[in-house]
Amino acid sequence: LAHTSAQKIQYKYFIGGLSHVRGYYNNQFQDHTFLQANLEYRIPSYDRSWVTLQHAVFSDNLLLSDLSTAQSVGTGIRINSRRIANFGMRIDYAMSLSQGAKSKINFGISQFF
Repeated sequence: LAHTSAQKIQYKYFIGGLSHVRGYYNNQFQDHTFLQANLEYRIPSYDRSWVTLQHAVFSDNLLLSDLSTAQSVGTGIRINSRRIANFGMRIDYAMSLSQGAKSKINFGISQFF
């Protein structure tokens, strides 16, 4: 949940993309108030002393102040290293549940939660 009472555009929240609601463009949504929920389940596939490979399934949900919503579901792969501090890579494939929206592939370094 996030809220700001400032009306200037530089104080708005810009939401969407890899770190908020996958399956949408970066900063596709703007608002002063929003509620966001992300659910991700990771399944360890390969685990060694240097590297861990995980498969993930996820759901991202967004509710804006005008009661419009954005939802997506998808799957991804996580590669983490215990020997390199804060190292993590991810590839996600997200399908938007909005009518007419397209699916997106996202690449990222590190995790946002």
